[in-house]
Parts: sequence; C-alpha cells; structure tokens
Amino acid sequence: MEILNSPHFPPSLFAALTVYPLLFGTLGKLRWVKNLLPPKADIQKRYHLCNKIVASVHSTIMTTTGLYLLLSVDWSKNDISTYKTALTPFLVGLELGYLTQDTAFEFYQRARFGVGSNLILFHHVSVILGSAYYLYALTINNPGPYFIGMLSLMNMSTPILHYRWVLQSCGRTFNNSKLKQFVDTALVVTYFWCRIFGNWWMSVAIGNKLGVSWYQAPMYIGKKFTITTSTMFFMNVAWWVILAKQWIRSVNSVYFTKHTSKKADIRKTFPCGGYPPDKKIVQTFKAGEVIDVRFGNAQFGSEGQAPLTPTSNQARHSGGLCEFSLSYDQGATFGVFARYHGSCPDMFYSWPIKFPSNLPSCDNCILGWSWINADSERPEYYMGCADIKIEGEVGYGPLPREIADIPLRMANMPGYPTYHALGDQFGNSKSNGPSRAESEANKRGETGGPDKTIYERRKRSHGRRMLIDDRL
Repeated sequence: MEILNSPHFPPSLFAALTVYPLLFGTLGKLRWVKNLLPPKADIQKRYHLCNKIVASVHSTIMTTTGLYLLLSVDWSKNDISTYKTALTPFLVGLELGYLTQDTAFEFYQRARFGVGSNLILFHHVSVILGSAYYLYALTINNPGPYFIGMLSLMNMSTPILHYRWVLQSCGRTFNNSKLKQFVDTALVVTYFWCRIFGNWWMSVAIGNKLGVSWYQAPMYIGKKFTITTSTMFFMNVAWWVILAKQWIRSVNSVYFTKHTSKKADIRKTFPCGGYPPDKKIVQTFKAGEVIDVRFGNAQFGSEGQAPLTPTSNQARHSGGLCEFSLSYDQGATFGVFARYHGSCPDMFYSWPIKFPSNLPSCDNCILGWSWINADSERPEYYMGCADIKIEGEVGYGPLPREIADIPLRMANMPGYPTYHALGDQFGNSKSNGPSRAESEANKRGETGGPDKTIYERRKRSHGRRMLIDDRL
C-alpha cells in the first residue's frame, strides 16, 4: 500500500473549487437555462436552478468515476478502493471541493434570501470533515475506509432529485401525474440501492474476507471511519424513509385503493365553508396594524395530546400558497392583502401580515385565510374565516379599490383550474418557515398584485367541491 510523505491535496480539489463556481456563473447567463423555469420565476428560484445543475454535473462525474473504480479494482482482495489507485484521492478531492463551495452557497442563501436547510448544512460539514480526514490519512499507515467507490455512487440519485425539483417549479409535478409517479419511484429505488443497500453489501463483502459478520466488519476498518460511515448510513436511512413516505402518497391513487367517504363528509362550500357571517366579533384590529398569525392543530398541545415536535405530522402537505383577505360585504367578495408562498402553513412559525393603512372602519368584516396545498392525494382548497372589527382612520366605507381588485386565487372547485401550489420538500414536518423577503414585504403591506409563482394546470376532473379545513 502506497503511503504519501506529505499532506495530499489532489488536483481535483482545486479543480472543483474553481470550475464549479465558474460553471455556476456561466449558467446564470445562458438563455436556455433561464427558459427551464417559467418566465415569472423569482431570483431565488433561478439561483437554486443553477446550483442544482452544478450539483447534477458533479453527481454524474462522481457516479461514472465510482462505477469505473468498482469495475477495475481487484475484487479478490475485497478492497473496493485502495490507495494504489489515483481515482480514490481524485474522488475524495472532487467531493471535498464541491461540498465546500456548496456549503458556501448555503450560507449565502441564508444571508440573501433568509432560507436554508440545517440538515443539508450538517450533512455537508460532516462529509467535509470526513473527506479532509481521509486525505490526511493518506499520509499515515492507516488502512482507511473501503467504501470510497460505494460512497461515490451515492450521487446517483441526485440528478433525479433535482429533475423532480425542476418539474415542480414549472408547475408540472402533481400527485396524479404519471410523470411524477415515475420520477418519485426512480428516486426511491436509486436512493435505496446506492445509499443503503450498497453500504450494507460492502459490509458483507468485507465480513466474508475477514471471517466476521457484516455488522462486525466496520469495526475492523478503524474507529474514526466506523463512526463516519455508520453515521452516514443511518442519516441515509432516515432520509430514505422520508422519501418513501412521499412516494407512497404519490403512487397511492394508482397502485392502492383508499376509501375517502369519511373525508368527503367535511366538504363544504365557498366562502367560509358555507357558514353565514356571525354578528359575534372575535377581535378588533386597527388599520395599519401588523399582527403575527399562528396556525394551530387540535392534535397537538391540547390537554391529553402529544406535544408538537419538528417531526410531528402537522398535515401541512408540504406547504403551498396562503392568502389573507378581507371582505366588507359579508363574504360576497374578498380582496387579498397578504400572501405567503412555499412553506405556509407551519405551526412552528409566526406569519406576519399588515392590515392596509387606508382601510375604512368596519363593524362586521370577515378576515379570510385560504390555502392551496402542495402535496396530497388530490389538489384541495382550504379556507378559514373570522368575524372581526376594523378601526380605520377614514371613517366607514367599502374595501379600497387597490385591495378589492386583488381576488383570491381560486382552484380545485367546480369551474376552476385543478392544481397543486408550489411547496417545499418537508412534507408534514417542520419547514424553513416564511422567507425573510416575504415577511418583510407583508410587514410593509407591499404584498399583492397578480400571483407570480402559481402556474395553472387545465382542469382534468369535474364535480369537485372545495374542502374547508376544520382543524385550523
């Protein structure tokens, strides 16, 4: 086994730190890249697209090189990767360089857009430390891990994951879509094969060589590498379980039969579930007042109920589009004055909204909250209403024109388009919450106008009625 006499910095490390940022900048200027998303996609989404293309390029290189390494190694030794091949440090250096620049991206998007994933950041930092230690281990008499080839194959599912994101961003990823079902199935299968089964199989191979069981084999490759590979294995299992749950929901309408008669009983009519306006005012607000909206679910926090945790099933359906509206004519018309896209609703966060400063006084108005969900068995529309009083500074009068002219985004009801709104990847669990940009805009009362992030899909079914969520 070849041992190096000095710290080893493979050229692939510097190549990744140089080429990937250049590729990112170039992609942002190409017209065909911009055309992958709808014309009205915001800067944050286009920024993510370029980053995901870079990730897909990196994953393709890692996968093909890892396959070549596995096919060219001497299997009689069961050493899937050894220090005698130049491909091993090449792969580790490339992965280390990519994850370093991608971690910088995570910090940048937190600073610029106010969003980010703590789980992804933890994963990146963990792998960076493991890769850095591996390069250091090349300089000492340490057998090191036997998993570099298989770890490279973990990248196989990444392009599929990002292709799924592009489809969803274009408004084409719907639960009833066969394309989504195919992509989700491919993602779950490749993720399991290359990130879970592959690592288990390597333990079996090493165990056979050493004459021990597969679960004992990792203990013979060094404690540091045992901890690293075991941690990564269990993280991958946890992520795969999340993907598998989403896959079950995705294919449910095709491969499984589920009775929905009980759920159909909660179907009600627009607006406000068909309930008439109530003369009992629940709260008084002032024009120009900023309030923090919090969502609740009777299944959590109540007496005898389980406490809310980040993994609790909030039934938030991967978020979607939330709109806050006012009616000054007893529910005949509604005008939208605040919106949140993506992760709304989520019980872990406050969602600030500002009542317009020019609202006239109203003794019996309706405050509406409506939601088009992002992920469920079928697209749905939820609405909750509250009878409120408005104290304005301009006397009594109708809803101002600039608010009344912004109608609710109507969907998934007879006579309206059928689609899911754009959401996030967190399912029913805790999300990243509201974006900083939208929170600040809503606090200033600047949210409004045509909704630019929902792309309608032609209605494909009839006789569908609106659902009102009685839980929130």
